[in-house]
Amino acid sequence: MILDLHVHSIYSEDSPVQPEEYAQTLLKMQENYRIDGFVLMEHRLYVQDMDFQALGRKYGIVILNGTEAETTWGHLLIYGVTQNLLEDFPLDIKQDPVPLASAVHRTGGLAVPAHPFRGFVSMGVRSVDIPEIQALEVLNGSNSEDQNQTALMFARKLGLAQTGGSDAHFPRELGAALTEFQNPIKTMHDLVREIKAKRCHPLTLEQARKIQS
Repeated sequence: MILDLHVHSIYSEDSPVQPEEYAQTLLKMQENYRIDGFVLMEHRLYVQDMDFQALGRKYGIVILNGTEAETTWGHLLIYGVTQNLLEDFPLDIKQDPVPLASAVHRTGGLAVPAHPFRGFVSMGVRSVDIPEIQALEVLNGSNSEDQNQTALMFARKLGLAQTGGSDAHFPRELGAALTEFQNPIKTMHDLVREIKAKRCHPLTLEQARKIQS
């Protein structure tokens, strides 16, 4: 199963795209690529007033949502957001990444440093200073090849799980970087469990291309 784990929609201030437009784009992409869905990771916001799983069922794909939190060290992708987490760590202000990641871990979620070696809004080697970090985004569609390669080597050195996401803000960017899972993903609980178990790996869009008969 292949998902794009890092997508921004109109709920982020820097994207004009409705979630349904991404769903429609993905349906067209499925003619040539093995992509099963995507995860919306809005900047400084966790959307609670929309049923993304229902939208996914409408199009026969998987749509989940988390958030991309802003911390004093850089951006942190949070998969598995709870109401208690939102109450304790308001997303509209920069947070200390260590207690934030600890709280995510305690509540059963997963905190993943985003584009860790981009050079700005990224944690770099400080990712290792967060005890609960279990995975690293090593393939980001908006990063340079060198930035992604540095992240990959760092994750391998630390024995972390490795993920990929496009960081899309426009439909044409969807799927630029992906994550392939060994097992089916239907819920955020599934996604968090499989990443923690390292039953996943990053994938480029070209690697997801269907073999033409």
